[in-house]
Amino acid sequence: MAGIARPIAGSQALQRREELIFTRQTAALRQTAALAGLLAAETGAGEDDVEPWIAANAMMGMHRRLAAATRSGILREMDPQRLAREIDSQAERALNLLADGLGSYAVKAGPA
Repeated sequence: MAGIARPIAGSQALQRREELIFTRQTAALRQTAALAGLLAAETGAGEDDVEPWIAANAMMGMHRRLAAATRSGILREMDPQRLAREIDSQAERALNLLADGLGSYAVKAGPA
């Protein structure tokens, strides 16, 4: 840990970057917590119920990934209609994964 802490402590630029990262993480956590709270209220879930938190994190993760894919397509000057189709396809796959649950995702096949 000292190998990481020393360079950061010795650099104002690294300290500013670290603060920016923490600020972004905090904002994302607040947004996710707000969504989890809304889901809990809508479903009548208890304060310690894990489901609203899991659902909120999954939805926020999906949103971040689709936004990043959209930005990437725009920067690559992708045809807007093609980009829209690709994002729609990715969104549908993501929503299906969430709707079906993660139980069958990335499960290793048994011996043949």
